[in-house]
Amino acid sequence: MVWDVIVVGGGIAGLTSAAYASRSRLKVLLLEKNEKCGGLVNSFEKDGFVFDGGVRALENAGIIIPMLRDLGIEIEFLKSPVSVGIEDRIIHINSKENLEDYKNLLESLYPESKDDVDEVIRIIKNIMAEMEVLYGVENPLFVDLKKDYKKLLNYGPWLLRFLKTLYAINRMKEPVESFLEKRIKNRSLRDIISQHFFKGTPAFFAMSYFYLYTDYIYPKGGIYKLAKAVEDKAIEMGAKIQKNTKIVKVDPAKNLVFDEMGNSYQYSNLVWAADLKSLYRNVIADGLEERYRKEFEKEKKRYLKEKELIQYLRFSSV
Repeated sequence: MVWDVIVVGGGIAGLTSAAYASRSRLKVLLLEKNEKCGGLVNSFEKDGFVFDGGVRALENAGIIIPMLRDLGIEIEFLKSPVSVGIEDRIIHINSKENLEDYKNLLESLYPESKDDVDEVIRIIKNIMAEMEVLYGVENPLFVDLKKDYKKLLNYGPWLLRFLKTLYAINRMKEPVESFLEKRIKNRSLRDIISQHFFKGTPAFFAMSYFYLYTDYIYPKGGIYKLAKAVEDKAIEMGAKIQKNTKIVKVDPAKNLVFDEMGNSYQYSNLVWAADLKSLYRNVIADGLEERYRKEFEKEKKRYLKEKELIQYLRFSSV
């Protein structure tokens, strides 16, 4: 049997791909290596309690809720508040107004660095304004502009502001640690601020956390409720979901994927929503046209080299 679409990987990206492809009346097969779909969007129960095994909250980002509405999925979401603390002093982030509380906290701890604190807060406020552009409107991919043509009028000005925001992002790609080092003289203050971000986070996204904190949502009953709802919708629309199936070989010249038991599956279109490193390692490129094979090998070498460098840097920093 030839599938119109084979999706490899049953995380939220793979499930969403399967749902939308099925809605377009395509024959869809999703292959997941684990006994349960969801990937990092998973929960489990123990002793009557629900625990999240991956992500602890979701960032709507103008995407999740519009996407679910577009697919006809109803989930009850709760706000997922975030707190920021220094020593025993805690700030609850409920709105962007709480940034002023953070400023006051830093200035009370470092009164001699008031000017540096003011500069950091000014930068965060500017980035929060940029984040309003990125996430403040519903993603147009999930809006039927033919039916809701009034929203189309909003996307013209938004697109111009969006391009400006992309420029701002590209200007602030350096790690937040070096970004702050250029602007804050007091090392202790730098370290206190840096601890609120993942090491090496690009400066723009690190400084945007105060906006993101106010946009976190949580599916009532556990993170996995999201993955299960999308999985059920994909099945309802006709997708076949096959679990405990690990793909170990991809032959793009023959449009085939193979699992570890030796079974093959033929496709017209392949969506790889699993680990990208495993794709590069499992693809048989020999049967491809020379130009495609060379391009693939070049991209494979670049990607794997970058991954090895990142792993080395992480190991070296431990």
